Amino acid sequence: MSKSIRNFALMAALACAPVAAVHAAEEELKATPIIFEAQHMNNTAEGDELVYDFARTVSNEDMLGKGFKDKITLKVAAVKDGKRSLDLQIYTGERARDLQKMTDMTINPVFIVTMQQAVASFRSMGGGDFAYLKNRFTKNMDNKSSVHKVKIDYKGQILDAYRIDVEPFKDDPNVDRMRGYEASTFEFIISPSVPGELVEALSTIKSSTQGSPSFEERTTLAGYGGLK
Repeated sequence: MSKSIRNFALMAALACAPVAAVHAAEEELKATPIIFEAQHMNNTAEGDELVYDFARTVSNEDMLGKGFKDKITLKVAAVKDGKRSLDLQIYTGERARDLQKMTDMTINPVFIVTMQQAVASFRSMGGGDFAYLKNRFTKNMDNKSSVHKVKIDYKGQILDAYRIDVEPFKDDPNVDRMRGYEASTFEFIISPSVPGELVEALSTIKSSTQGSPSFEERTTLAGYGGLK
């Protein structure tokens, strides 16, 4: 596992207090066990390949640059003692990052990739220290979020899932420095019935200040057909 992904996962784990089981009644549902405590890769086998479509859409290309589309690929290289060796390729062509080979994995590292990207994207507009923002993001995963049971279409099947909506920077102690971008929201669609469990992650980076540029970044598992 890369150092940055490992550090983010560790911080998330430390931020999570003991919580109720994932499959408790909806009023007791919490985001942290669904995202950080589940063994997302249990429903994958050696040779499986998860492909995520990434899309960045911007409101003002002159200010934010052009939007683009790309892919993130996660391959299961081996399975041993319930853990996976994974090959993670973020983006392709000129945007491609170095291939990451990970061992002894039970979580889906694309969760952490999307969260790191979410924090970096917020920081690019709202400013601030990355470590501080990352800490606030993970610590507020429960107390500034809502979790709902939903139905999704995945490859023509209707499956149970969760939708998690998070506003991690709302009412932040440093809100006066965030240029209105504390209004940004983040959404995750997660299903234990889907390989890797992460179905979609959406970051909406927006400001409450009129006229400020905004953008969305969406990471979607191939085969996802939307909410039902």
